[in-house]
Amino acid sequence: MVAYQPKDLSHHLSLESSARRPSPLKAAALSKSKTGINIVSLAGGLPHSDYFPIRTLSTAVYRPDGKPENNNVSKIPLQELSLGMEPTEDNDFGLSQGLQYGQGFGALQLAAFVKEHTRIVHQPKYEGWDVMLTAGNTNALDTCLRMLLNRGESLLVEEYTFPSALQTIEPMGINCIPMPMDLNGILPEKLEELLSSWNTKARGCPKPHVMYVIPSGQNPTGSTLSNERRARIYEICQAHDIIILEDEPYYFLQMDNFDGKIPEEQPTVSNETFLSQLITSFLSIDTEGRVIRLDSMSKVVAPGTRLGWLTGHPLFMERALRQNEVNIQSASGLSQVLLHGILHTWGQEGYLEWLKQIRFQYTRRRNALLLAMNKYLPEGLCSYIAPEAGMFIWFEVDRSRYLHSDKFKTVPEIETDIHEQAVDAGVNLACGHWFIVDSSKNDRVFFRVTFAAANFEDFNVAIERFAAVLNKNFK
Repeated sequence: MVAYQPKDLSHHLSLESSARRPSPLKAAALSKSKTGINIVSLAGGLPHSDYFPIRTLSTAVYRPDGKPENNNVSKIPLQELSLGMEPTEDNDFGLSQGLQYGQGFGALQLAAFVKEHTRIVHQPKYEGWDVMLTAGNTNALDTCLRMLLNRGESLLVEEYTFPSALQTIEPMGINCIPMPMDLNGILPEKLEELLSSWNTKARGCPKPHVMYVIPSGQNPTGSTLSNERRARIYEICQAHDIIILEDEPYYFLQMDNFDGKIPEEQPTVSNETFLSQLITSFLSIDTEGRVIRLDSMSKVVAPGTRLGWLTGHPLFMERALRQNEVNIQSASGLSQVLLHGILHTWGQEGYLEWLKQIRFQYTRRRNALLLAMNKYLPEGLCSYIAPEAGMFIWFEVDRSRYLHSDKFKTVPEIETDIHEQAVDAGVNLACGHWFIVDSSKNDRVFFRVTFAAANFEDFNVAIERFAAVLNKNFK
């Protein structure tokens, strides 16, 4: 395969990012003697590892290829994991390193694992691509926004998107430009029309040069962009010189079509077949380095690890590194030690086995919640489709059938009224207006439910309770 050369995209850097300089203390920590003599460091204020009170970590983790008894995931066989202060033949990353101040790019051992994982899964097409560990995707998004956008500039976002992203963007003074969507995600023809007809004077803000997108199992809509739409969107971004921030925490939670049943047995497929079934990422089709991919351990290991990684153009990775050095310094060392221990024990093949297990379990959950919705929600009142990935089902409630329009007139008022009644009835769910980018166009009632958090057996109870609330408030 011929490797492409990344384009010069330095004109996309913000003033803040362009002004960043390497940390002299971080550079000093990497110093090597030209004579080969062992260096005694009196440079950095690193606490001596003898004074770290944590001396060992012992835990038990699921066997990645283990099968749960009767689909009870807690019954997956366990394997013991013990981590000490110093590296060993079985684990090359010890607590003395992990608990110490680290480099902005993260532990080399863990970075090497996720880089190889990225190569296996996405096979980036251009030379020099690299990875950098982050403190999760919320931190990674903040890093990317500061790196690429100045106050007053514009950012393309899906018309419904993750509220924490909006709350990250708003204080930065960045203008959010909503991209029209349907049930399958961004509409490429509408995106092309939006960009080709851009009038800076009429809009009152400059044409966007960065896009933020959640392509798979989108939050909140659950939509997944097809390969065809991804290819067309990438072409549009090439033509209009736009950087793509590809936020993909749900990428491996891709599912088979809903067939009206809860699957009882995980299909036996090879890792090679599993990878071939995954939707093509923007990173995979990028030949210029204009895609920055945000990966996270939050949905496939645990959100409390606060660990993820960026993948992209070497320029962007270097600039993000400079921000890490003086911001988080590095991702949590304790999380890095633990996750490296798990991933090193599992290996690349074992990690893929675990991802297959996670995909199957979330498929079961999605199907169970859809069956409950089909059974209990008032017929003809709610409309929704089965998501192909992610953790969410997004459904519309027919606003024209609402019984209290004399009291609650706007969509936020209606959704809030229903939400408060639902909570009083014993079920919590998310209101659609929490996710909308342009509130002036908020004329449809939506709710978002997740099949990730509740106990499996509680789905029917929750949806039956919510259905009772709808029946009281809609004709």
